Amino acid sequence: MENLKRQQEARAQMWEEHTSAYEEKARMFDKELEDISKEFEHLENEKMKLAEEYGDTNVDDDDFIHINAGGRVVTANRGTLTYQKGTMLEALFSGRWEKKIQHDEYGHIFLDVNPTCFQEVINYLSEMRYSSEEKKSQCWHTGEKVDLLLTHTMSYLGVNHIMSSPDISQVRNATNYERAAKRAKRAKKASPTKATGVSTTLDNLCSTFQNVTNSLSQEEKLLNTAKEELQRVKRNLEKEQDFIQRVSAQSPNDIVSFDVKGTLMTTKRSTLRIFKGSPLERQFDDATWPNQNTNVTSVKQWSYEQVVDWAKHQAEIPDEVVGLFEENKVTGLELLAFGREDLKELGI
Repeated sequence: MENLKRQQEARAQMWEEHTSAYEEKARMFDKELEDISKEFEHLENEKMKLAEEYGDTNVDDDDFIHINAGGRVVTANRGTLTYQKGTMLEALFSGRWEKKIQHDEYGHIFLDVNPTCFQEVINYLSEMRYSSEEKKSQCWHTGEKVDLLLTHTMSYLGVNHIMSSPDISQVRNATNYERAAKRAKRAKKASPTKATGVSTTLDNLCSTFQNVTNSLSQEEKLLNTAKEELQRVKRNLEKEQDFIQRVSAQSPNDIVSFDVKGTLMTTKRSTLRIFKGSPLERQFDDATWPNQNTNVTSVKQWSYEQVVDWAKHQAEIPDEVVGLFEENKVTGLELLAFGREDLKELGI
């Protein structure tokens, strides 16, 4: 009997040690989860303050936004532009920076990007937004001519190209803080804090202990995932502010429009002056440009007569289209509003 009593005392002590260790671990996880929650809440408050100071807090995914992308006006849905969360494109059109980002003289958001590539990015995001998970995993290609430029454009805007692996979206969701937090809480609730009084076999008891261990291990992994997500969001907010600073409003004279062998383009003078000492840099420097620009009429200000005169000298434009321009009195602003599909329909 004495041996049995000593064994019972040892068992009670071991149980106490196990439950104490479990409760200590659970308290630690609860504290970590609380700290992470506060950090995420703080970041959301920071974003709201930025929107109040520099943007608009009353934006909607259904808003349509007109963007001057390198001289071509592109219209896109805000929900499509912000589909990939954490990207610079999402930050740009989140509404947080409406007052800081650069606009052209007609109020369109101006982006100094290749218009063809930007349109492909919009097409890609729209396809991803409305496609099934199966279709999202399929490869997506553009013409070889724009592949390299498109890669740079997507990198610049922070857009990820999901080439394959149908589980990628699930992995992205698994790193979402709210989901990780909820799963962690469920895992902890599933762990017993005291004996239930239900008779069980030793095998079942061992299985229960193993389940508790697995539950705690899973909760720890999810907390680590939430921490990684938190750090990613912090880094993205810092990158976002640097990115917005680069594309923020500068002098209106920095945006220039011109005709390059029949192609209407819009860009920044600062872009044209990247290579110091080059002819372009000298042509568009602060001393020379104002004198060149005094007698130059912006394409947007062209009368329909100027549009017709320009079109007559473009070998790629059929005479029938020139006639349509003249008949409908198409102005320079209307000409710039034509998209690629519109021009294709006209045979250009």
